[in-house]
Amino acid sequence: MRIFRTLSIKYKLMIVVLLTATIGLTLASGASLFYDRVMQKKSLAENMHILTQVIAMRSAAAMSFGDAQNAMANLESLNVSKPIRLACMYGLDQKVFVKFSRGDISQPCPSEVQGDGEYFENDYLDVFQSIYLNETVIGTVFLRSGLEELDERLQQQLLA
Repeated sequence: MRIFRTLSIKYKLMIVVLLTATIGLTLASGASLFYDRVMQKKSLAENMHILTQVIAMRSAAAMSFGDAQNAMANLESLNVSKPIRLACMYGLDQKVFVKFSRGDISQPCPSEVQGDGEYFENDYLDVFQSIYLNETVIGTVFLRSGLEELDERLQQQLLA
């Protein structure tokens, strides 16, 4: 602090301007990262919702006939999407009809079926979608996606 007192007005003004610019840029960068994270989560939620709707529509016939093999084939088609960790299909009794799990660790399906929508829980995005047949609910599809891609994007932005 003593050094600051001995500086001339010219240098004091330069320090104040530099500190103000640095703080402004830091705040702007933080706001930009926050906005991008929110928008990426929104985009991921929309994409997963669409994917869940497609699986629900494709599985209506399998659910109505109790065809676990075709229902499982629909869930296994999710294998092409790496972030998806878990997929479950529930019957009207809200018991698991079929289950798809990625990786060595088998995760349990949620015991409670929630309403249609997207839910961010810990490091996952959970999506529930009702399965309809002639406008009647006959089951529910559940997908759980990891957020690793969002975390990688944030790390890349911080390093850039």
